[in-house]
Amino acid sequence: MIKNLLIGGTAGHGINTLSYFLVRILRDQGYHIHTMKDYMSRVRGGANFTQVRFGNEPISSHDPEIDLIIALNQEAVDLHSSKLNENGYLICDTNIETNVKNVIRVPIKDIGANNKNPRGISSIAVGAIVKAIGLDEKELEKINIPKWPEEMRQKNYDSALEAFNASEKIFEPLKAEKSEFLYMSGNQAVALGALAGGLDFYCAYPMAPSTGVMTTLSQYEDKAGILVEQAE
Repeated sequence: MIKNLLIGGTAGHGINTLSYFLVRILRDQGYHIHTMKDYMSRVRGGANFTQVRFGNEPISSHDPEIDLIIALNQEAVDLHSSKLNENGYLICDTNIETNVKNVIRVPIKDIGANNKNPRGISSIAVGAIVKAIGLDEKELEKINIPKWPEEMRQKNYDSALEAFNASEKIFEPLKAEKSEFLYMSGNQAVALGALAGGLDFYCAYPMAPSTGVMTTLSQYEDKAGILVEQAE
């Protein structure tokens, strides 16, 4: 069985961080995972979204029909709610307007304010998602980045837990065998493929969506004996 999620918002909502945490949690469950990002060329604003497919069988592409949308603003609802399948659900803040039949309203902004964590939207959203897809609250302990100070880790955990408790369980957890899957982006795959093919010099201008090829290759300069040059 496979489930399809869509996370929509703007640049600045931390959608990449949100998907990083979510994929980390899903991978540890033993699920197969496929993600697809769509974003505008803007530092702030714009309609950005990420689709996450996960399940207990191999996945080779995304699916246009969505089981669960996590909308971080009104625009995400307006743009994507039509993609929900007949039994699909929407998770959104309490002030969002929608005609979607199945809605779970989580006070995202209020939770951020209560925990003095207004920028912790990504952690709050993960908390709501973990509850919705039937996973245990202990998974929220994985919402951290090593460089974060302890105070920030605690705020993000507290925010995620409050959202978890405010959300609802929609799906039963999928049964999957624990496996050591290799998870990588398309850019990482291109970079590793180039190394396997004998690449020894790479020169490029850093610009999305190909910047990840350069940053991945730069991590292997010493180990692989290659030269990576940023032409800027």
